[in-house]
Amino acid sequence: MIVKVVNTNNNCAPLVGYDVYVWHCDADGYYSYYANQPGYLGTKSYTGGYFLRGVQTTDACGEVVFNTILPGWYTGRYTHLHLAVSLSATLEAVTQMTWPAGVIADVYANATSYGSYTAHGQNSTTLSSDSVFAGNAGQIATTTGSIAAGFQSQWVLGIAV
Repeated sequence: MIVKVVNTNNNCAPLVGYDVYVWHCDADGYYSYYANQPGYLGTKSYTGGYFLRGVQTTDACGEVVFNTILPGWYTGRYTHLHLAVSLSATLEAVTQMTWPAGVIADVYANATSYGSYTAHGQNSTTLSSDSVFAGNAGQIATTTGSIAAGFQSQWVLGIAV
């Protein structure tokens, strides 16, 4: 996935040298670094683990590239990814982003080589009923590809700096 960070105060010029930190849950809906997470596999704690988290610095085009999986889901939330953007340890933005509903439904129903998706099934929380995403269509990635070939997603994140 590609995240492009731009300055909305400067004609959406690329923001170069910014750190983009991403984190999301695993296919079963659990995060690393958190304890006592309820879920369909029972309560899990991954305080000693560090997975599905990363940080990169934006290049000359304001972009970072992460290779990851589609996150699973947990009760009450639509499938999502967390992002934090900072420059020289100053936090500039924190947000969440998601994928098109058709991509998510396809993976959860048909990604049989990754049993967690099909075993967990479809997410009962919709985009419109999610407390973070309701009314924020701009937070949906442009996505191409397939389960067999892999998906490629891109977000443009505008920050006023």
